[in-house]
Amino acid sequence: MRSKPLRVSGMKRNAANMGCGDFPAGFGKFTLAGKSPSKRKIFGGGIDMKLILLEDVKSVGKKGDLINASEGYAKNFLLPKKLAVEATKSNLNDYELKQKADAKRRQEELEKAQETAAALKDKVVTIKVKTGGNGKLFGSVTNKEVADAIVEQTKLEIDKKKVSIGDPIKMVGERTAVVKLHPKVSAEVTIKIEEA
Repeated sequence: MRSKPLRVSGMKRNAANMGCGDFPAGFGKFTLAGKSPSKRKIFGGGIDMKLILLEDVKSVGKKGDLINASEGYAKNFLLPKKLAVEATKSNLNDYELKQKADAKRRQEELEKAQETAAALKDKVVTIKVKTGGNGKLFGSVTNKEVADAIVEQTKLEIDKKKVSIGDPIKMVGERTAVVKLHPKVSAEVTIKIEEA
């Protein structure tokens, strides 16, 4: 009886000719014809290695994740391209310390944003402009001008790119500007437009 060919990574081999010695241990990832691997499961021989990702790797994990990968995939792709490091005791300890430092830094940023939001609460920023008849402005007041006025009048450190007023202001009166200080914290500031 004739053996059926088995297709492995684009190569055809007779099953009778394929012995255990044809593929070295840790051959890497390969797919059997007609079977597609899931995103996380990689077919292949060898031993799984524990790794810490240094960069985001598509369909594997995000930076800082602790993953298991086949030895071939780790040694031939992730480690040489410096996308991951082996999860040794030393590297795991460094990883934990870095995670704690990042958590502390994020908490400090949140607290600073909350303090700035409290300082901005109930603040009124006045901008004087030239006007024509019926309170219409010559031109308009933009986000940049509002951000400059907020920084100048409150003396607070604010990223000017995070100030939003929506549409440019074209009339005398009051508007509310939103200052995004942190992904979880934003503050509203009253902008008063007056005739110069």
